[in-house]
Order: sequence, then structure tokens, then C-alpha cells
Amino acid sequence: HEAIIEESEKSSLRISGWSADLTASTGTGIDRIEIYLNGPKDFGKFLGEAKYGTERQDVANALGNANYTNSGYSLTFDAGSLEPGTENSIYIYSYSLSGAYSAGIRDIIMGGEKDDDQYNTILSLEAGLSGDSIEISGWAISKDSVQNMGPRDPDMEYVSKKIVFVSNKNGNEDIFSMDLDGSNLKQLTDSSRKDAYPAVSPDGKKIAYTSDIDGDGNWQIVVMNWDGTNKIQITDDRVPGGYPTWSFDGRYIFYEVNKDGDWEIYRINSDGSSKKRLTFNTNYDWHPFAHPFQYRVIYESGVVGHYDLFIMDYDGKNIKKISESDMIKRVPSMSIDGKSIAFMGDGDTRYIYLMDADGTNIRKITDRPDSEHPYISPDNKYIVFNSYVDGQSEIFIINIDGTGETRLTNIPGEDWGPVFIYQTP
Repeated sequence: HEAIIEESEKSSLRISGWSADLTASTGTGIDRIEIYLNGPKDFGKFLGEAKYGTERQDVANALGNANYTNSGYSLTFDAGSLEPGTENSIYIYSYSLSGAYSAGIRDIIMGGEKDDDQYNTILSLEAGLSGDSIEISGWAISKDSVQNMGPRDPDMEYVSKKIVFVSNKNGNEDIFSMDLDGSNLKQLTDSSRKDAYPAVSPDGKKIAYTSDIDGDGNWQIVVMNWDGTNKIQITDDRVPGGYPTWSFDGRYIFYEVNKDGDWEIYRINSDGSSKKRLTFNTNYDWHPFAHPFQYRVIYESGVVGHYDLFIMDYDGKNIKKISESDMIKRVPSMSIDGKSIAFMGDGDTRYIYLMDADGTNIRKITDRPDSEHPYISPDNKYIVFNSYVDGQSEIFIINIDGTGETRLTNIPGEDWGPVFIYQTP
């Protein structure tokens, strides 16, 4: 969670915790603790090596092993240069005696009000390592431009148009891409674990997805390039999480986490930093879909059998139910102009529906039963979804007005969870 640092604490801010290598046969197995500010090792500011070896009898008692008695660490630094109201991240690297390390991140917020006139820019940076060189790229825009940004032009030019989806054609759930007519099939993930629920960044260059990396059912969020290269795990939760969706500017990823016995919506920076919980209900809050040009997110909420669609700000505030219809509505997708929402009407038989963004004018798009996971194309021309043929899930595409339904997949196994990937120049 995020800690708020008051002005009186800034000059002598203490970071503390404990670390132990649970595979070590004697002692704690830890060589040293290094701490960095606002960036990982080699990028963030090196705050120093923490004092290690302080007594943590509570840790030894909890783990039932006296070897971990002296597993505590602490470091004190002057945070006076950090501006009031800013969010900062502490990166903690724990090195074992074998040379391996694990890293953790702690977010802190400096107390006080931030001078918005001074900080009127939003930056997004990517750093790539190649041999001895570092390539840094990204973009910068004013906050005013973001806050007043309108919808993307649906008629803009794209350099590539594809569909990304999940298939177990090879016996394991993996992510594939194909052209809009179902041709040019390409496998993007080949892990021995299950990969599912792809979500495409606004520029079509990145894909976030859910992966059972450790095979323990605690699904994590992974980000890769559109062609399947450079896979990076950005979450490391001890509970299941998944179903990512990107904010319109690529800064954030919203996703669901199974927390306290039910699903809740979380937000994380797209680089994996600054995780924040947004919903705190006893019912299910899941299947988020980020608004196409505002800092808001649509999601599904309710108890089993009574789901409906809601919308909230990116910080979890101003929650509002979208439609007053009693129809069960699930897995939303919003059009690029923000005018329409596609969803799965879940009853005795599931169909794909479309409604206006204010929840009115609900109409059925397809008469094909057992249809799921609708997604509207960035040019507002199509809806892609999966439906069942002879008991097997396949991918279909249909014009947004409900005409021209076409089956795209006819391969072994189940195919589902399709999304469009339209790349900008």
C-alpha cells in the first residue's frame, strides 16, 4: 500500500523490514540489502546499502526457525528534496549469499499539496538495454491536453489491423494473433503455463495478458511486444489477478484481483509500479474496461446472477451504475468515441448486445446463442466475440450494426477472448 509521509518526517525517513533466504541451511542467507529511489537498480537514485542483521524475533517465531532472528534491515535518508504531493517509489533489492536477488517496491506519497502549475507535464518513458548501450524513448504531453482530450478519430490510418485471442489448439492456453479474415495465424506465447485475457495498448505496440507463471493459480500480469517478444512480468501478487485493460494514454493498467474472498478492481502503472486498490465491496467487481479518452473505467459488479455495469474515476471515486435495466450485463467494451458499450447479456442464453453509453437504447447484435467476450474495433466498424459451434468455442466477427456475421477460426481446441490490435504509425 502507499504510505503518506508528513513534512516532519522528511528529513529523517526510515525504511525498514526483514529479508531471509528460506532455502539457506544456516543463518538468514542474505548478503546485503540495496535501496533505490524512483527507479530500479541502474536507473533510480541509489540511497545506500541498508543496515542488515537487526533482531526480528517476530519473524523467527512466525517462520518457526531461529536462523531468521537477525533478519531485519533499516536505512534512513533525507527525503527533503521530494516535492509535496508527489508519488515516489522505493525499490528494495535483497541479495542472497549465492548472488541471486529479489526486488520489492514500496510507494510513498509526500504530504502537502503539489503545485500543479509547476508540474503540468505527463511523461512516459521506455528504456531498452542492448549490450553496453541504453535506448530511452517515450512521449510527453501537457496535463491540460489530457484532461480535455476528446475521442480518437475512428477514421485515422493504421499500419496494421489484427485480432488477438486465446486458444488451446496445442493443448495449453496460449495467445495468438490473426488477420481480420482469420488468416496469418501466429502464436505469441508458448509458456508451459496458461496465458489468457490479452489487452492491447492504445498504440497497438504492447499486449498485457494474464499468466499463471508459477502454476499455483496466482495469475500475474505480463506485458509483451505485439509480436510476442520481450515479455515482462509487472505484478507479483500472492493472490490471483488478471483481466488487464490499458488507460487511453498507456500510463495505467486496470485489472482484477481476488482479494478478501471476492474480486476487486486495482490500478497499476504500466511499468509495474504504484499499485492501488480501487473497489472495496463484498460482492464481485471485475472485468474492467478503460474509457477510450478519459481517466475512467467501466466494470462489472454484483453478486452471482445479478451482475450489472458501473463506471468510476481512475482513483475509484464517483462510482455510478450505467443502466437501470434489470438485464444481467457482463464483460463490457466501449467504442472509441465513447458513445456505445457492447456487453454480454447473461441469462438462460447469452447474446451480444449494444447500448448507448448512458445505458439506454439496448439492442441485440447477434442471434447466435452462447456468445461471449465482445470487443469493438478501434474504427467502430466491427465487433469480435467468441461463440460455440458443436460444443467448441470459436471466434466470430460481425459488423457493428449486426450484419455480416463471419466465423474466423476453425482450428482444434477452444478459441476465445478476442480483442482487436490496430497499430498506429
